[in-house]
Amino acid sequence: MNVLFVGSHADDCEVSSGGTISRLWKEGAAIDILLICNLSRIKDISLRIEEAEKAAKVLGADLEVIDLQESRFVGVPKTELVSKLDEYFSKKPYERVFVPCHCDSHQDHEFVARVLFSVCRKNTCGLLAYEAAIPSGIVPNPFILNYFVDISDEMDSKLEALHCHKSQIEAYGEGWISSIVARNRFWGEKFKRKYIEAFQAIKIIV
Repeated sequence: MNVLFVGSHADDCEVSSGGTISRLWKEGAAIDILLICNLSRIKDISLRIEEAEKAAKVLGADLEVIDLQESRFVGVPKTELVSKLDEYFSKKPYERVFVPCHCDSHQDHEFVARVLFSVCRKNTCGLLAYEAAIPSGIVPNPFILNYFVDISDEMDSKLEALHCHKSQIEAYGEGWISSIVARNRFWGEKFKRKYIEAFQAIKIIV
């Protein structure tokens, strides 16, 4: 099974779905992480990409980056990016695609999610959205979590991947890691597990 995780920042996928990536890899899936970002906006870009590559390796995933080459995400023609991603998708038949939260307060996450909704319009793959990033703002839009993955056996791998992002730990402090763990622990308690990652299943093909 080919599975794609899409993010707009170097640590997006590890924060919200690192355990799921590790679990799917252990189960035999081929995992790709695709970062759609503006490299010119990122401070210490070589460091951030290096951290993302290390984290992907920990989780068993291959990393690829699409540089938008624009000053802002909103400056990128959506149709142009959809066409570019259509070409990317034509190279490999993905069975599941995980995207950022389309209700996220961060405009980059929302933009990338809605672009992927268009890219997945042919209904050839399952589509899931992961929870809003940490940290993130509060928004009024509802986001229904209805797909839950037990990552109790993968939490160590997720933590190792998160610790690859040393620049983000320096930026947000150790509380950044503990808040991510706390969210997974919260969902785990709901289902009598240790740790769980939660998603919104937009469409699942069985």
